[in-house]
Amino acid sequence: MGPETKPSAQPNVTPEERDAKRQAAMAARDARETAGGAPAAGATPPRAKSKKPEKKQIVSANLLLEGDVVYRTAAGDWSLDLQDATVAETKEAAAALLADIEADAHLVVDAALAAVSVDSDGQITPISMRERIRAAGPTMRLDLGKQAQRPQRATGATGAADAEAA
Repeated sequence: MGPETKPSAQPNVTPEERDAKRQAAMAARDARETAGGAPAAGATPPRAKSKKPEKKQIVSANLLLEGDVVYRTAAGDWSLDLQDATVAETKEAAAALLADIEADAHLVVDAALAAVSVDSDGQITPISMRERIRAAGPTMRLDLGKQAQRPQRATGATGAADAEAA
């Protein structure tokens, strides 16, 4: 048995003629679009390229000696508080924030840009789960370490210190 061929929608048209018609139709469409004309009836208009809003970013790192997560501030120093971080609105501003980190190589390691959102109250919230965890501290035993010094998270979790107080 020979290979099966797909029946053509136009049985009397050769593949060469079909290709020629297709190329002529594409050339006509290109000419209309170049001239600013409207697409033919039934044709899909070309999509306008939408410009995505740039992501807001901050610089986060770890202190070299303590390992704490820190954020670059407007003054050029480092803060343990995420809300003190300088938010870069553009790619250029983010690159500028990251560019002068080399001078702090004796203080911090693993400096990187992190995407954030800023609400109407100015509260900075990391977008990625990794940065959310880094900002909140360890994910267990909220009653120990530096996370115990922070206000209780809104998750409803309680630590052993709360159980002892009850």
